[in-house]
Amino acid sequence: MIRGPILPQVREGLWPLVASRLDAIEAGLHLLHEHIDCGASQLGPVEGLLRDAGGAPVLLVVAADGDPLLPGRVLAALEFAERLGPSLAAALPAAGFLPGAAGRVLVVGSSAGLAPLSVLLRLAPAGLAVCQLEPFRIAGAEHFAVRWLVLGRATARESSAESTGPSAPEFAVPTAALPVWQWLDGWLQRLDPELRRDGDRYSRRLSWHGQVLGRLLVQGGVLVGQAADGMSVPLLTLADARAFGDRLLRRHGELVEQSAGMPGLGKLAVRAADESLRASLRSARVSAEEYSALGGPVRHAGGETEDAGGARDGGRIVGAETAPWAGPTLRAE
Repeated sequence: MIRGPILPQVREGLWPLVASRLDAIEAGLHLLHEHIDCGASQLGPVEGLLRDAGGAPVLLVVAADGDPLLPGRVLAALEFAERLGPSLAAALPAAGFLPGAAGRVLVVGSSAGLAPLSVLLRLAPAGLAVCQLEPFRIAGAEHFAVRWLVLGRATARESSAESTGPSAPEFAVPTAALPVWQWLDGWLQRLDPELRRDGDRYSRRLSWHGQVLGRLLVQGGVLVGQAADGMSVPLLTLADARAFGDRLLRRHGELVEQSAGMPGLGKLAVRAADESLRASLRSARVSAEEYSALGGPVRHAGGETEDAGGARDGGRIVGAETAPWAGPTLRAE
């Protein structure tokens, strides 16, 4: 049986519920301190100081019903985050904040609780993120659907052709992992147009017709791939991305086979997808800088770039060779 709503209507009851399920709101959120006074004692403290997966400080404010001081408390938290956020790494060394990381204010509540913030929601000031919890209960177990109303300050470059829709924050991929993510992002687009990528600022859930293929997470400044069986691997190089893509491809083939109820169809789908990807990879072009960032050999003092796979042409990397299930092997020509 499905029943709702079930959220407590007062701050004291809502905060413990939110604090125990931070990962359902945004992957990697870690509670450091409760009840933070942002310098406006007459408005009351905000509920928590958190660290996100990117190492930035986050002030969490709970929006409960009938709270006339909520707009003032949110504005005080925004002023605090803008003024002191980049300095908190030095002020609170045990918190593990990334030095210079800009702070955010995250407001969480029900539709009625967020009503006093209607003007702020329209203004959407930088640094403010607001999500509405849609609670329900199934067979005695409580669940939440999270709907983002304001996404807050962008913390990473927008990935190419992001297909998660307007209600998902852009994926905050660390700068060092951008070449790997861009290759994997393009690979996912070519794999299947019906493959969905949704999630929050620091995670992406990969699914096909509602069935999970895997997840991508940012953990400790590293891009991590998580397979459907829960196995996690860091994606540090293009070879790591190819190996993880192979797991996703095989899982996709299994789901195709199960959906059609035809044994062997999954292998045909995998083979067709593999041939299509090989064709597109053969025409791929990457710059010398991108090749180096992906773990390719560095240029020597004489101006040449060594590569075991082929010749050289001014450091420009062209073409791609593939072996079955091994992904592309870039060669210089």
